[in-house]
Amino acid sequence: MTSVPLTEDHALVTAFAPAGAPEVAVGVVLERPGPQATAVTTIARSIIQAALS
Repeated sequence: MTSVPLTEDHALVTAFAPAGAPEVAVGVVLERPGPQATAVTTIARSIIQAALS
């Protein structure tokens, strides 16, 4: 079976922090991440932690 270009799934997350009074908003998109799709949340968390530190 061959893959049709640009038809694979993508991983997307948007987040903001802190919850009570947001100072940071982040959007992360991973194109065709395959089995690493869950990495999108780790990346967003790292960006937010860096922005708030």
